[in-house]
Amino acid sequence: MNKGYILQVMGPVVDVKFESGHMPNLLNALEVFIEKGDGKKEKLVLEVSLEIGDNVVRTIAMSSTDGLNRGSRGSRYRSSNHSVGNYIIRDSVFNVLGRSS
Repeated sequence: MNKGYILQVMGPVVDVKFESGHMPNLLNALEVFIEKGDGKKEKLVLEVSLEIGDNVVRTIAMSSTDGLNRGSRGSRYRSSNHSVGNYIIRDSVFNVLGRSS
């Protein structure tokens, strides 16, 4: 698991910095946990869309970035989001993150 930290949040666009040699590939998903006021954590998925340079990637959030702060840690990447859209499986609709609609 590779970790980075949030450099900048501009609406749905989030810049994340990683250590040298631990950069995620384009279209990989990053997971960041946002602490809510009631002590619970909410998972936010970010899709890597651009390598800016200096070990920084620009990502696009798949849901709201409310509560995400600069300097937050705990980003990790997992398999790529190959396509964005909804899928119908046995009369259930799932979004690209696997959540039912």
